[in-house]
Amino acid sequence: MAQLHFANLAPSSKKTTLLSVLGDDHTFTRNETMQSHIDNGGTVSTWNYAFSLVIVTGKTPEELVYLQDEIYLSPIDDYKSKYKFIEPVVGTEHYNTLRDTGQLTVTFAEFQLYIELT
Repeated sequence: MAQLHFANLAPSSKKTTLLSVLGDDHTFTRNETMQSHIDNGGTVSTWNYAFSLVIVTGKTPEELVYLQDEIYLSPIDDYKSKYKFIEPVVGTEHYNTLRDTGQLTVTFAEFQLYIELT
């Protein structure tokens, strides 16, 4: 299992960022995921961060680390993510779960629906 920690995984966001690819042994702080916020005494209504957690089953972090690849942009001397991450369609089960809990558990086959090359 691999845990993908995102910032700004929302339709209103101009740039979704994959912050890290982690194993299931990682412990999140209260500011990193909605669930850890709640586990530390917070509530859904007090969760004010743009972080999301996508748990991909059937893959290790080492198998998914390529999702953090970047493309060098010349001549402006900058980088951009090689992959674009797409939020689930509004109203679907995946969307509602992500909205309500701040995290989503999917198989790799399901996850592939939410990534594309930039």
